Amino acid sequence: MGAAVLPATPGARVAGSTAGAVATAKESEVKRFRFALQGLEKVRQVRLDDARLALARTEAKRRAEEERIMRLEQKMDETSVASAREGTLDITGLLEEQRYIGELRRQRQGAIERLSQWIGAVEKDRQELLRVSKEHKALERLRERRYLEFVREVMREETQQSDETASICDQRRRMEA
Repeated sequence: MGAAVLPATPGARVAGSTAGAVATAKESEVKRFRFALQGLEKVRQVRLDDARLALARTEAKRRAEEERIMRLEQKMDETSVASAREGTLDITGLLEEQRYIGELRRQRQGAIERLSQWIGAVEKDRQELLRVSKEHKALERLRERRYLEFVREVMREETQQSDETASICDQRRRMEA
């Protein structure tokens, strides 16, 4: 009796077996696993990829806003340190510096508000990725269960065919004896 050669992954071919000299057309057929929800699986994979991309883009924008805030704070620190080093008091220069620092603070405040919005968007995108990922995983588990059912069915059919072939051979031996 021949053993079934089953693929390790869904979608691969399954080789049929032949037992003894008797081979039927049914035994020579090769069964293929077909997942009925293959189209939905592809759609879910695209959605998962899109969600990952959206999260990556949002995260990049959040990081860029954080870097902008750090640059603004660095400019404010540099401006304060530069005026302290000069040592001479120039009223016009001090007023100009204060206006400049005030503008940097306004820019920083705007950047902080935008950062807050980006943090919210990142969290929203994370939740969407989590939801889409769960849907995709559920479909993967269903595919795996269906594949195992397919393998069991192929094994059952092969066992049945082997038993039938053995029975026919046994009947022939009895008739010849």
